[in-house]
Amino acid sequence: MSSEEAVRLKNEGSAAYSRGDFAAASALFTGAIEKLSPETDKEALKLLYSNRSASYHSLKEYEKALEDGNKCVSLDCNWPKGYGRKGDALLALKRFGEAYNAYNAGLRISPADQALADKAERAMRGIRSESQASPSSSATPSWIVYMRYLVLGCILLYCVPFGGFAVLFGRVGAAAFAVDHIASVIQRHGRPRFENDYAVRVLPDPSTPSLLLGIFVAVSPRLYFMALVPIFLLTVMTFLAAILAYGRQHSRDIEEKTFPLIRRFVPSAAPVLQSLNVAALLSDRQIPQVSLLLQKLAAQAQVSQGIFLVIELLLPSRNFIQLYLWWQFLKMQYMQEQAFSGSSRPKLIQEAFVDIDKQINGLLSNRLVPQLLRTGYNTLKTYLAKQVELPTNSPAAESRGGGLLSKCTIM
Repeated sequence: MSSEEAVRLKNEGSAAYSRGDFAAASALFTGAIEKLSPETDKEALKLLYSNRSASYHSLKEYEKALEDGNKCVSLDCNWPKGYGRKGDALLALKRFGEAYNAYNAGLRISPADQALADKAERAMRGIRSESQASPSSSATPSWIVYMRYLVLGCILLYCVPFGGFAVLFGRVGAAAFAVDHIASVIQRHGRPRFENDYAVRVLPDPSTPSLLLGIFVAVSPRLYFMALVPIFLLTVMTFLAAILAYGRQHSRDIEEKTFPLIRRFVPSAAPVLQSLNVAALLSDRQIPQVSLLLQKLAAQAQVSQGIFLVIELLLPSRNFIQLYLWWQFLKMQYMQEQAFSGSSRPKLIQEAFVDIDKQINGLLSNRLVPQLLRTGYNTLKTYLAKQVELPTNSPAAESRGGGLLSKCTIM
């Protein structure tokens, strides 16, 4: 440092911070900063701003801590600690996307910095929890409910032989599904912006894959029934509470009309029916299990559609562009589940691939199946596994850890 007075104030500030007197520490660091010149003392100033940022953070003056973190970065954009100070303040302000970006900027400079990696994971957990939390301040708008009725109605009409109109109904249903999830994303994250922070917050959102699914099915060259199945199941999931409530209201009618038929055709079920309480079976406690089941079935349908598109390569109706885009969509979901493997989010696409792999292996294990077919399948499986590998040496990889400012060293 060029000023002995600045050195003295800095040392006194460090001592005050060590004994927990953060207000005095911030004042002493401010005094030291005022003694120095931004043109000639950048190295000393970045340390002082870093220390004062830590002091403000301890005083819960997070906006001031953020200002000093930004000053650290502006003085030396190649100093990881400056990005750490900035990220700590943003994390405390619950600006998780910006905090994640700040920590990863530091990791790009110092990939081995485990403290920054831990903090990046804490920021990512904040992004996930923020994305998955449904807004509680307002009920679902009525137009969204009507949009969901439109989705279900159009997909059911698609199943009716209306000629060319059936395809139109299917595409309208898929488009309405996309609009529903676009509204969900906007409600949680605000209007779309071409910013990295916005993308970081939106990508982990559970509505994002559904949004992309709806758009893809609506504009795809050829419409497939299997592609509409996940859209139908995921929309039914939004009505689960209403469906179960309706079932509880009419539980006696269900028992009176269905139980005699079951006893007639399945006499062995009579003892079970005597102890069965339909109202209890349709309680709201069943919603999480039924929702998870519907999501798993939707994932199975998406993977099955991908398998069908591969098989269709043998037919004149094959479409290479649709095949490529659908598998890119599956790859995106698979890699997203890998990247967020530390969360409680179910690995639906991964589990669907595992289940279908078991079924295919069961068929290929038949002794009548040629060895060439088994070898070809294993080669394809190895190739696909490499396609979804996450980079292990990328400082920006989302599998990195992250935590709050666990300790602060005054330099």
